[in-house]
Amino acid sequence: MTLRYILGLAFLILISACENETDIYLPSKSIPVVYAVFNDKDTVHNIYLTKSFGARRSAQDASQNPDSLYFPDASVTVGFKHLRRGAWKDHQTKKVFANSKDSGFFRYPGNQFYQLESDLGGADSIRVQIEIPDYDLIEAKIEIIQAVRIVSPLDAQQFLYLVPDTPLIILWDLGGHAWSELDISIEFIEETAQGKRSKWVNIQNTQYYLSPFEKYRKLAVPYDEFISQVILQMDEDEEVLRTYLGYIKLRIVGGDSEMVEYMKYFNGFADYNFNGYTNVSHGLGLVASSTEFFKDSMRFDYETRQTLINENRLKKLKISPWTE
Repeated sequence: MTLRYILGLAFLILISACENETDIYLPSKSIPVVYAVFNDKDTVHNIYLTKSFGARRSAQDASQNPDSLYFPDASVTVGFKHLRRGAWKDHQTKKVFANSKDSGFFRYPGNQFYQLESDLGGADSIRVQIEIPDYDLIEAKIEIIQAVRIVSPLDAQQFLYLVPDTPLIILWDLGGHAWSELDISIEFIEETAQGKRSKWVNIQNTQYYLSPFEKYRKLAVPYDEFISQVILQMDEDEEVLRTYLGYIKLRIVGGDSEMVEYMKYFNGFADYNFNGYTNVSHGLGLVASSTEFFKDSMRFDYETRQTLINENRLKKLKISPWTE
C-alpha cells in the first residue's frame, strides 16, 4: 500500500468526520420517493411515487424523461384499519396520467401518480404499501388525526361581532393537530356604474404545537388589526359608488406531526444529498393526514356594520348601511 494511497484514505476519513459532512456520490439504483396526504373530507386521494435524482444528470434534464421519474411496474396499495376491527382492509389504487402540472419537477404533459377513490370510512390508521420489482417492500403507516371541532362561532351562528373593545374570536378544539391554519375571508361588494364586483379581505393565522391553552386553540382578531388589513388589501377606486358588506367565510385546516416535520425541509431528496424527514421505510418521503373545517354564509351583526360605516379610516370605501 503506497503512502499516497494511505494519505488519501486518511483525508477521506477526516473530511467524513467533520461537522459539515461531505457526501461522496456512489452510483446506485434510484431511491423511491413517496408523497401522500390523506384528508378526511376527500373521497379521492393521490399518491405520488417518483425516483430520486442522481448526481450524474441535472434534475431539470431528468424531469423530462419518464424513465428517470417513474417506476413503470410499481403497484400501490392503501389499507385502512379501525381500532375495533383489527384487520387491515386493503384497496388497490389505479395509475393516472394527468396533463395538469404539479409543482416541482414533474413531467408535463404525462405527469403520473396513483389514485384511490374512497372516503376514509372512519378509519383510525392508514397504511401505504408499494411493491417495485427488485426493491424491498416500501411502506408507511400513520394514525389519522381527528376532525376539527369548532367551539366558536357556534355551528348555527350566522352573525359575528367585532368592535374596538371586543376582538373577533375563533375557538377550536386541538384534536391532536400538530399545526393548524386558519383563514378568515370577508367579502366587500363594490358597486360601480357597470355593475357589482366582489373583493375579499383575507386574514390568515398558522399555529404549531405550542399553545397557551391546554385544550383548544384561539385566534383573536383585534379591531385595529382588522382595519389595517382592510386598508392594506382594499384600494381606493373613484369608480366605486358604494361598498356593501357581504359574507364571511371561515376555513380551518389541521395537520399531523409528520407533516410538521416534513415542512421544515424544502430542498427535496437526491441520491447524493438527503437532509430531511421521512416516515417511509425502504424509501424517502411523506405519508400524512390532514383535516379541515369550512363555514360560510356568515355576516357581521348590526352593531359591527354601523361601527365600520362610521370608521373614519374606511371612509374611502364608501360603505353602505345596507347589505347585499
